[in-house]
Amino acid sequence: MRRGHCQLLRLVPVKLVIADINMPGMDGITFVKQVRQSPLAQVRDVPVILLTGERGGDLRQRGVEAGANAFINKPVSHHDLTETVRKFLAQN
Repeated sequence: MRRGHCQLLRLVPVKLVIADINMPGMDGITFVKQVRQSPLAQVRDVPVILLTGERGGDLRQRGVEAGANAFINKPVSHHDLTETVRKFLAQN
């Protein structure tokens, strides 16, 4: 994801973003930081769930500090994904 994806969120409002920690062009933590720095509340406040195959606590801490709302470990279970998405969509 590149900076244009944050602009895309401005043009096409969404209720939730699911992003991977390891993406080409921009890692998930940098993406979350850019979303949280948006001047528009509809972008800045969107819940972001990060997917990761890494188990390190440091990675999660950095994600939380960046503004990620939740993490789901890979391999992603249908139950975990469904429950996490439901939790955040119910808040909107």
